[in-house]
Amino acid sequence: MRRFFFQVLVQLATSDADLPLTLSALSADDECGPSDNACVLSQLQTKASQPWWYWRSRPGWSMQPPWQMQPMQPMQPAMYPWMRPMQPVQPMQPVQTTSTPATSTAATGPRRTYIPLAPNGWGMVADDEGQEITHFTATKTRCEEACDSTPNCNSFVFCTFGGCFLKTRQFSGQETMHYSGFCSTFWAATVTSHGAAALPPLQHVEVQQCKKGTVPEPNGKCSTSSSPTLMTFYQYRAQSGVIPKDRLWENMNLANLGGVMFYLHNEVVDKDGEMMDESGHKTTKFQVDRILRFKVTMRNSDALWKKFRSQFGQFIQFDYGQATFGMPDHVKKCNAIWSEFGYEVGCQANPSGVSAYDEGYWTSWPGRCPSMPFTSKAPQGGPAKTAECLKEQPGGSCGSPDGTFNCIWHVEEAGFIMLDDLVGTDIAKLYLSGGWQYEKSSDTGEGTSFWSGKKVLMTLTKGEKGISGRMRIAAFLQSVDAGYFEANGNAVAIYDYDLQLTSKSPNAT
Repeated sequence: MRRFFFQVLVQLATSDADLPLTLSALSADDECGPSDNACVLSQLQTKASQPWWYWRSRPGWSMQPPWQMQPMQPMQPAMYPWMRPMQPVQPMQPVQTTSTPATSTAATGPRRTYIPLAPNGWGMVADDEGQEITHFTATKTRCEEACDSTPNCNSFVFCTFGGCFLKTRQFSGQETMHYSGFCSTFWAATVTSHGAAALPPLQHVEVQQCKKGTVPEPNGKCSTSSSPTLMTFYQYRAQSGVIPKDRLWENMNLANLGGVMFYLHNEVVDKDGEMMDESGHKTTKFQVDRILRFKVTMRNSDALWKKFRSQFGQFIQFDYGQATFGMPDHVKKCNAIWSEFGYEVGCQANPSGVSAYDEGYWTSWPGRCPSMPFTSKAPQGGPAKTAECLKEQPGGSCGSPDGTFNCIWHVEEAGFIMLDDLVGTDIAKLYLSGGWQYEKSSDTGEGTSFWSGKKVLMTLTKGEKGISGRMRIAAFLQSVDAGYFEANGNAVAIYDYDLQLTSKSPNAT
């Protein structure tokens, strides 16, 4: 069993959209298979004027709250995040490469564990970095080795461009910091007599959810919304590891943690959704093996606010990159929405009573040529996107959203976590041994109990098996804390942790 380190930072998510509770299928690529009876394209279609749900409270994410981050820097039109040069953000400056300090071959005591100062493990630099010893270009592992062998080195700043800045300052994990995006402060945890890293004290902050008609303020409070608001928050997506290099994150559906857990539990890990890979081995549905995280910024149009008094618009399901709202008249209906309100970000809640993620929701992000699919082989039919369509329908993605019809949202990749690390099991080996993750009739798995008890929201009663929905979300957050989260393609495994998934945990609710 693993010990449960619970840390929740304040999250404020908002919506006063007037949308109903309906079912969605967020597949690995928002795709419905030709014989997938559980993925009905027309099942989601609703009107944006119907009653919306009221927010109450839900677990937050274990990283610096987005409203405390520095404003997003604008970029050139049509230049996506991965096309921008990897350069350090001020106050860090590019440095001339110098020789890497020689690593001492003598025994220097136990190897120290370096922990990111920020819970998410990337993008945050200490306000007071301390005195710099030296700097050079190296990998993060080489940077750690250099700090181990350099006298008085207790921390370092590592940047994605390979910059390593050795520092003298000793941290406790409670210091103030600011958002960098390209660089992160790492500090050396002390080592106990048992050889285990002494982790920083964990902070618990009550979660607050802005209710209908309110929006979050930088001070953490909610205020009445009187106009369309520029908001930055985090969204998630269940995904397979096969991602085309030229994939642009547009024309897709994302979700909050409750939403992505709902999809995983009801479709991906369910025994009925299991598939076979090319080798004939059993896999999850669509071979989903990870959860992607995105930092999103949005501001819907004045036209949408004027008509609905809503920060969010109509939720649109995307399949193979095509908006399939209102099939078979989906093209006509969606084009009418975008003509009136722009390429709006839509939102809808999880259906209630199906599983223990009632406070989850999904969002839609229309990009270029949303009226046509990626491929002519899409189950819904029709030709693939054309150059003419891409030009005529520019979509809502831009560098700095301002609410104009073609500049409503911006999405940036923010890492991913493997399902193996979340569940605590090698899923491929589990399937090879004849086990399964979840089976609805028994409400449990074989070889793992992580998904057992699908409708248990908070705590288990006597005789119930598994863990609660909120504890699964907490397990996700703690996996991030424990360094299992990966960003920019590089693992940032920081330290091992134990997770006790029991109903007796005071942090379970």
